[in-house]
This record gives sequence, structure tokens and C-alpha cells, in this order.
Amino acid sequence: PLVRETGGLRDTIVDVAHSDYPEHRRNGFSFNDANETALQITIHRAISSYDNGYDWWSRVLVPRVMSQDWSWSRSAADYLELYREVADAAVQWRSSPSLPQPDATRQHTLQQQMQQMQEQLQ
Repeated sequence: PLVRETGGLRDTIVDVAHSDYPEHRRNGFSFNDANETALQITIHRAISSYDNGYDWWSRVLVPRVMSQDWSWSRSAADYLELYREVADAAVQWRSSPSLPQPDATRQHTLQQQMQQMQEQLQ
């Protein structure tokens, strides 16, 4: 992939030349500045990598990229796990004797919503 480093693309695509990340995380070509020159340089780097390093391209980069799962199913599962952790922390916090206890109806509704999300992921 060749992307401009913005939003989720910045989190997803790590430039192959980015030495701050382990080799196995580097999965594409990226640029930061939103201008024609930055895009052209990045395109040139990608083409040059293909032309001068085809063996690396085909044996390392392509399998690495193809094995990564950036689907919504994976993202949804990650968010569901995060929501569970937050909900568990909230329950522990709310069980403090100095705080009012949660409304049982609201708690039941939240549990049903989380169950529905889990079923949709399966």
C-alpha cells in the first residue's frame, strides 16, 4: 500500500523504511506532507523497491501485507474487548460504597447490547 499518513492510515500502514518500528510491522510506503512532491517521492520509492528488490518485494513484503487482518470484524472485536474492559472497570468503580449504585434496568440493557454485538461478530 501507498498512503498519506493521516488518521487510521497512519495507524495501519508503517513505511518500510521507518526504523522506529520492528521489521515485521513495516508494510507499505507512506508520506506525511499533502503535496505533489511528497507523493511523487513515495511513488518513486515504491517503484524503485519493486524494480531493484523484487525478491524482497515478492518474498517478504507481499506475504507480510497479505497476512495482516485489517477487517472490520477484527476492529469490531477489538472494540468489543475494550468496551468490556471499560464496563468491568466501571462496575468495580461503581461498587464503591460511597457512590450511588447503577440502575438495574440500565445495566441489563447494556448487557443485552454487548451480547448482541458479540452475536453479530460470530
